[in-house]
Amino acid sequence: MKLDSPPVLCILDSYRVWGGGQLQSLFNASGMARRGFTVFLGAQREGSLYRATEKLLQNEPELRSHLHLFDSSFGNLGFLNPFKILPLARFLRRERVTVLMSTLPRDLKASVMAVRLLPPTERPAIYFRRGIAVPVRFSWLNRFLYGALDGLVVNSQETARNVLKSGCLISPDKVRVIYNGLDAEKFDRTLAASPTSLLPPFQNQADRPLVLGNAGRLSLQKGQKYLLYLSAALKRQGLRHRLIIAGEGQLKAELAALATRLGLEVGDELESERELCFVGFLENMAPFWRAIDVFVLSSLWEGSANVLAEAMLAEKPVCAFNCGSMPESVLEGQNGWLAEAPGQYETDEAVGERLAEIIRRFYAEPEAISRLGRAGRFFCLENFTSARALDQLQTFLGLNEVLKEA
Repeated sequence: MKLDSPPVLCILDSYRVWGGGQLQSLFNASGMARRGFTVFLGAQREGSLYRATEKLLQNEPELRSHLHLFDSSFGNLGFLNPFKILPLARFLRRERVTVLMSTLPRDLKASVMAVRLLPPTERPAIYFRRGIAVPVRFSWLNRFLYGALDGLVVNSQETARNVLKSGCLISPDKVRVIYNGLDAEKFDRTLAASPTSLLPPFQNQADRPLVLGNAGRLSLQKGQKYLLYLSAALKRQGLRHRLIIAGEGQLKAELAALATRLGLEVGDELESERELCFVGFLENMAPFWRAIDVFVLSSLWEGSANVLAEAMLAEKPVCAFNCGSMPESVLEGQNGWLAEAPGQYETDEAVGERLAEIIRRFYAEPEAISRLGRAGRFFCLENFTSARALDQLQTFLGLNEVLKEA
């Protein structure tokens, strides 16, 4: 790192599809650019992150002087390809990058190899942002990669524990927990500008069912099948409700078939008599937040669930499994409730019934919806704001020190 250089941040995220990690990459890149730093964001040209960044730059053209988008894509073995690594090394040197942060293992591999090709005095500091709360294999390659890091950013205490328990990959003092940031003001503006709800209005509020919501990829990790067993348990007990699931994924047909077997009425449109509705991917989530009463996250693991913070910001009580990073966000009896995670030999019906036990509390105590919702919003504003996250990231990446040195 050259002491006479202004700080230049480069973020690499070549994941093709959109997810929480890509949302955070765009959040970090645009946030640092708004603070006056020069930021390069490397994304796959045909991917969702690239398109989302282009759209942001169209809406905020003043960012173009600080935020620069470029095509970047590496395969798992791309770090062995000199035709991939040499251009990256030349790019880092030409743009005088002082801090390089990767968000995928394949990008990290490429970053480490490219930086090693540069003269020691021109090498940027290397950081990695890990957002998945699963153990890291203690392999020679991971020891090499993590040993090259100046720091590791993780999005929850659970993610940090999973990295550190894998062995001596990295010193604990190089690991920093920075929760995902959420732009509360933008969220509120979007909600205010979208007064409609996914649900049709009810003439008599007494006829309105309890509306449960879930949002995420339709995948095994997100555990939406347990929501169907929850809905079936409520229906058996004659408790009127609607379950709205937002998101797309490979399990949609399988989940729809399961719902039919469980006796649930399924539809793609929110007709009042149907218990379950798949609404697909929503570009604007505001009508979803206006429609639901309780947000139920059925994920079996999460590094940090952005959607939980959004639910709290929308003043919705939250329910989740007591596993992964969820207990860091869901405070029992304060902003929601936690259910014991599915056991290895437990039936899906038993898990659904356990979730139903929690939801039945809202029938017995309907005022808890607003009470827990208000507490959740306060908790979110205290812990997950964009300014807090960017302040922590700016300090940890050493950008403050580079500014002093420049």
